[in-house]
This record gives sequence, C-alpha cells and structure tokens, in this order.
Amino acid sequence: WSVIMNPSVMGAEVDASMANFARRIGDLSLQSEANRSRVVQLGGVEFLVNLVRKALDDAVLEGAAIALSNLALTEAGRQVVAEHGAIPHFIRALQSPVGDGPLAAIAGALRNLACGSEERLQILHHGGVEQLVALCKQDKDVSIQENAAAAIANLADEAKCRERVSSCGGLEALCSLCNTSQSDAVLACAAAALGNLADDDENRVVIAKVGGLEPLIRLCASSVNDAVLESSAAAIANLAYNEANRKRIAQLTGIEPLVWLCVHSKNEAVLESASAALGNLAYYNDLNRIRVADTGGLQALLLLCDTTSNEAVLESAVGALRHVLYNNDGNRNKLVKLNGLELLLRLCSSSDSEAVLESCTAILRKAVSNSEIAQRLLENGAMQIMTKVEQEWSGTVRSYASQTLKALEKNSRRAWTPPSGQSSCPRLAYMMLPCSHPSSMTPTIRKAMINRRSTNNEIEEEANPTEGSNLKHMNSEMDNVHRDLTAFENFLKTREGCEIDADRCIEACDAFIVLQNAGPVKAIKEFFGSDEVDIFVLVYSGHATEDGALCFAEHLITFEQVLGMWQQARAKNSNTEARLLVFLDCPRAGKWVKALEGVPAAAAFASGIMVQASCSATQDSWSSPEEGGVFTRWFVNQQQHGKSPWTVEVGEVKPAGQASLPHDEQLPCMSCKFDLFSSRRAIMCVGGEEDVPNISFFGEAWFAS
Repeated sequence: WSVIMNPSVMGAEVDASMANFARRIGDLSLQSEANRSRVVQLGGVEFLVNLVRKALDDAVLEGAAIALSNLALTEAGRQVVAEHGAIPHFIRALQSPVGDGPLAAIAGALRNLACGSEERLQILHHGGVEQLVALCKQDKDVSIQENAAAAIANLADEAKCRERVSSCGGLEALCSLCNTSQSDAVLACAAAALGNLADDDENRVVIAKVGGLEPLIRLCASSVNDAVLESSAAAIANLAYNEANRKRIAQLTGIEPLVWLCVHSKNEAVLESASAALGNLAYYNDLNRIRVADTGGLQALLLLCDTTSNEAVLESAVGALRHVLYNNDGNRNKLVKLNGLELLLRLCSSSDSEAVLESCTAILRKAVSNSEIAQRLLENGAMQIMTKVEQEWSGTVRSYASQTLKALEKNSRRAWTPPSGQSSCPRLAYMMLPCSHPSSMTPTIRKAMINRRSTNNEIEEEANPTEGSNLKHMNSEMDNVHRDLTAFENFLKTREGCEIDADRCIEACDAFIVLQNAGPVKAIKEFFGSDEVDIFVLVYSGHATEDGALCFAEHLITFEQVLGMWQQARAKNSNTEARLLVFLDCPRAGKWVKALEGVPAAAAFASGIMVQASCSATQDSWSSPEEGGVFTRWFVNQQQHGKSPWTVEVGEVKPAGQASLPHDEQLPCMSCKFDLFSSRRAIMCVGGEEDVPNISFFGEAWFAS
C-alpha cells in the first residue's frame, strides 16, 4: 500500500491492475473499522479521489467509487472523503459519458455520503440533486436507479434538498419508478424517498397530484417483499398527515391492505409502519375511524398490542388505537366488547414506555363511561394500577391516570359523590396556538408580520443579516414559541381546583400538526364546539401584524374572527355560561384588549371573554434565546412561586431578568381580583402605557372548587 499510494505512482499508466487495487481497497474497507482507519492513515482517500478526478478508465472509476463508498459508511469516513473533495468530482463524473458500472458506483457513494448533514449540503451545492433525479428518470441498470433513489431518500432529511428534488421533477420520477419498476430494491428505495420527501407539506400535495398514492397503495396490497412493504406503508403514513390525502387514500381502498399487513406480516418494521399509517389515516377523520374498525382494524391493532414484544411496534399500535377511538362512541363500544380495556390495563401495568402509557390512559379515561365498564375494570385491578401510574409518572401520563381514577370513582357502583357542600370542579380545555414558521407563510403574511424582539443585543443590532443567520434566528424563535406553549401548558396541568378535559385539549406537542392539517379556523371552531367545557383557554405565542393579527401559514386570525367563532359555538351549545381566556405573547397584543373593550356589553356571549396581553397595542413583545417569551416566563413563574394564583398588584413585580432588557417596554401593569363564576366581564392588559386602566382579571376563585 505504501508504495502504490505514493503520489509519484500517479504518473504511471492506469490499467486493470489499478482498478483491481482500488476494488481491493474497497473490499478491505468493508471488513473492519481498523482497515478503514489504515487506509486513511496511508493516504488512501487522497489516492482514490485522484482516481475519480482523472476518470481515465471506467473500471478504475468504478473501483475507486466503490472503495470511497465503503469508506463513507461511517460518520468519520464521510467527513474524510468529503474533506478530500470527492463530492464535486463524483458529480462532475455523472455529467460525463461513462458506463453503467461507474454510474451505479458513484450513485452508491453519494447514497452513503448523503447520510451526513454537511455532506448533504455539499451535494446540493454542487448540483448533485439534479444529477440523481436524472438517473432515476433514465431507463438504466436497476443498480443505478436503486442507488440514485436511495441517495435522494437520504438527502430528503434536509429541507432545502426536499425543495430542490421537487423543483427539478424528482417527485414525478420517483412516482414513475414506483409505478413501473420490476425490481424490489428499486421499489423499496423509491418508496422510501417519497416517504421522506413527504415530510414537507407542499410535497405531500404534489405527490398526490402526480399520482403517487395509487402505486404506494398497490405495493402495500401486492408486494411480498418486506423492504417494499415497510417503505410504502411508511410513505402512506407521512402522506396521511394531509387532510385531503387521508380522504383520497381511503377512497382508493388504502386502509384495507394496511389492516391486512397488521394481521399477517411477521416483520416488525412493516408492522410499525402499517399501524402508524392506520393511526394517521384515522386522525381527525371520523369516516376513516369507522372504516378502520369495520375492516377489522380494531382487532388487528389489539392483536398487535397483545402479542408484540417490540416496543416501537407497541407504541405505534397503541397510538393508532388512540386515534381510531378518539371521539367515536361506536368504536369505543367495539373495544369494550373485544375486551380491549382489560388489555390496555395490562399494558399500563407492564409497560415502562411513556408513549404507551400516555396512549393507554388517554383511551381509558374516556372509555369509562358507565358503571358496568367501571366495575369490570375495578375487578381487574384498575384502581391499583392507575394509582401506581399516577404516583410514578408526571406530566400528561399522570394527568390522564388521575382522570381515569376520577372516571372510575364517578361511574363505579359504589357511586362516589363529593363531600357535602363541595361543588364540582370546572372543566377546562386549552388550545396551544404556535405561529407558523416564516418560511411556510405566504409572501403577503410574511411581509406583514412583526417579530418579537430579542433580548440578545447581537441579534437586535445585526444590520445586514445573511440568509443563514435569518434562518437561524427564525428557528431559534420557533424553539422559543414551543417553550412558551409547553410552559403554559404545564402550568395549567398543575393547577388545582379545575378538571382538564384532555380530549378537548390541543397540546403544544400536537399543535403544529393540528394547524397544518385542519388550519387555524377549522381547528378553533372544533375546539369551541363542546357543551362539557366550562373554561376555554387559547394560548398564542410568536409573530403578529401591526393590527395585532396572529400569523399562520395561510391565515391571519383577528380578534373579530375569534369573537365570531365563539359566539357561533355558544349559540349552538347549551353551555352558554362558558368562559374564554385568550393569552397572547406577541407584538401589538394589546390590540385585542382594545377590540374587546369596544364590543358592546350587550353583545351575545361577549361578556364571557377575557384577554391577557403581553404588551400594549403599540408595543413589541420580547423573547430571550434559550428561555422563551419574557412575559410568558415571568407570568408562569409568578403564578407558580410566591403569589396567589392569578393575583398581582399594579407595578408590584418586574419580569425575571429585567436588567438584561434593552428598555422597560414590557413591565406588568396588573390588578387581578376576579371571580370567574360571579363577574361577567374581564379584560387584562399588560404594558407600559400610563393610561392603562386598573382593569380586573380573574383571580384565585377562578380555580377554586
């Protein structure tokens, strides 16, 4: 090796022995990490890259590409290969008239290199996406198509690559491969690529539009290859995040083959993907829930939950059950007849997976609807099991276990009743509303939006931000939005004196998907449509417009719209005494307060609305890197530490970290003494304006039982 890798040898004639030697390096590199390290130490990567660069012979080029591909199987190997400039030479070779062997080998090398984030960007920068899509379109050797499709699948982990694949016709090319290829390897890689590309909402729409749903469903129904089945079912699962796709997949009889796979497949990866697809198809689609149950899906998912020893399969199957049963009494009744509740109890007793426990307790808390069911579960040890879960877990799992215990007490034959003189707790539901990422907004909304200001002076003072720095700032702010919503959600969950109606809640972890699938208008309307909830809480964090409108991908939501949806919901429902709290941490949030003040007192149901704003109608709202919204953090901390719930006097407290703020734009101005069930109207504004009135908000009695 030391002799032949010497640069002086490069001037010698390249012949078959050189090609064989390159292949030998590839074979040795495949055998062990020690061999790969030795090749690197002896200058083998530079030697192989030079062979690719000269590209004097197809056999040599193919051998060098295979060797580099094997070296790129590890993260360290990928970095070394990329650092020696292999990627631009590979892509240049793809543009040259070379044979099928080198093309397949180079596509394979790019396939392995595309597993690294930095390497993906290099491939994108040098035009590799277009070359790989071109290989998929050509009627070439199946090895070329397989490696090219697999490379695109790996590249699709990067959002910019997904966009480029779509723009250069890659979605159509991959759909065509799924429709026409006779090779299982090609079909598996093409379906995997479509599945990864479907992480992008626009791509989900395009894939369906160019006919991608039909071949994926056909593969699920007809293939006997596990890799093909796994990839096609996983692709359907991702495509089903789109509401229109959920309907179309059901119309194309896509549910039935997924149920069949859940019953008959022995492959754990196939079972995980198929059950996940069923769950996503049932998400916010009652017709699909019914169809899953009618085609044997309930039995199939219960069988999986009962027999699998694979945690990923169990999490997927019980999660799918949760979606199939959500808000559907008919399916819940079928579950009871199939002894599904007893199975879920056993899982609560035996599983230590948080995802499994959350799904099981989420189902149980709503399924205990009468004394007969309660008694059956009590006889199977439900009280002890749920008490143990409540004691050992926190967060959502604990909350759901507590609600299950309450449902057991309420519906058991021992007829639990509250002590004399104690009234029942108000039922509360919350909806977390994150702003959309600016990159997903329409140009009109993106132009109109105002960002929250950052306490990081470097961000505030950057005069000419680059595209990369802007993206970094946007991503950081979206992380802050999630922190705000999670903090407020955790605060609500830990309050005493109210009962959380978890089935009605839109949690922070689900909010982006709900808004993406249903849109903000439909999602808010559905949230308001309950007779059983006494207190509705809308929590928004992020960007806003100069008029105070909340910013989503394709919608601006104003106070007037929310008021209209609230009034319509109350007019249709019997609980006319329900209350609505809107909590806003965004620029110009006080516009909502002004708008509420302008609503006539006699307006229908307007007296049940409260607004909590982070700033006045003309001010900015602030966020802090790694910590979230300044006001949200201060507000939640204030309620949790040292103050009576929801009670703060004017000017009494400044936000935590106030000294680090550029100026005093976000000082609290509060007076909070309000009993939700006796007062009829409340408005809350926070800001630095001198004319902010001493307005009442809801106080300790709001959460008191």
